[in-house]
Amino acid sequence: QAGCVIKQRLDLINIGDVFNGACSHMRATQIWVESIAAVPPALAFTAWPCSDWDTYISGKCPTCGQGCLEMGYHMKTNMKGTYFLRTNPVAPFALGDTQ
Repeated sequence: QAGCVIKQRLDLINIGDVFNGACSHMRATQIWVESIAAVPPALAFTAWPCSDWDTYISGKCPTCGQGCLEMGYHMKTNMKGTYFLRTNPVAPFALGDTQ
């Protein structure tokens, strides 16, 4: 999760695993709340249809057209498939409609 980094490591427990789990869960809540007031396209959580993360981050997914969806509160629940998006590591988290 963008913005969730490992802080330290203990001998018996990787405290980073605990921190990352908590950070990721809390970040999901923050992103959800931000999505309620998001105004597209600049503040939207636009998710792109793509086969896998590597293809997505290399910018090789198909153009959006009508195939993208809005993640979060405004998501259309009738769309199916695999979608990817990036977020900022700090608020505001939305990156708009950029791939």
